[in-house]
Amino acid sequence: MVAFSARLTHNINLNNGQTVIFDTPLMNLGNAYHETYGHFSAPEDGLYQFAVTLLTLSKTSDFGLMKNGNEILARFYSKEGFIGSTNVVEVILQDRDVVFVKATSDADLDGGYYCMFSGFLIQNL
Repeated sequence: MVAFSARLTHNINLNNGQTVIFDTPLMNLGNAYHETYGHFSAPEDGLYQFAVTLLTLSKTSDFGLMKNGNEILARFYSKEGFIGSTNVVEVILQDRDVVFVKATSDADLDGGYYCMFSGFLIQNL
């Protein structure tokens, strides 16, 4: 079984291109999420689902859910004034593909349980 859920526990400021590190795993079945880097590494070929929720503090900010650093799977736009953004995506991954959230503008995030990154293996391929 492969499934994870992680949250951001502190407010952060990010530069354009910086990875969002969701520092506290709530669940990490299969140990595929790496909280040191904020990356999910697919342990096997399959159909996966990912969900991300982000809430900015004071900056209108853009983010991308990235596959292997260069393919954008989903975009997020969070407007200043505590207006959040959520997206869910299904994607086929190969063994060792990497998925993570990256700021695509200068950004800030509220770490008070409002920012989450989760995913799971739906089916092996």
